Amino acid sequence: MHGHEVWKYEEDKAACTATLLKVDAVCRTCHNIGHWGNTLLMIRSGLVQHETHLLFRRHFRRINRCRQADFDRHVISSFAEWERRSKKKWKLDWGPFTSLVAEAVACRASRRQQGAPRVKLRV
Repeated sequence: MHGHEVWKYEEDKAACTATLLKVDAVCRTCHNIGHWGNTLLMIRSGLVQHETHLLFRRHFRRINRCRQADFDRHVISSFAEWERRSKKKWKLDWGPFTSLVAEAVACRASRRQQGAPRVKLRV
């Protein structure tokens, strides 16, 4: 299982805030689909095999009971929204996770000072 962040976006012309609401437990495949832009970068760089890419798409269609055209429309819509939002300046609000994020940052800094190796993520 993976933890997938659920955010609330408040947008206006002057300031935008992304607030972390919760973290959902999802399967690894759903998490990779949820971060499709990053997944596509890994596919293009060879870190994710073509067969795995096809599996991700099939999984989305099966879970959502939809066709490939529906998946394609979802991806296009999601990228358009990401591109629009990326042009704005955002403030992050960790919401109920603020103290946990601060603790994780401190822990990571401590591990780096001790020379601990970085954890490598697997897909």
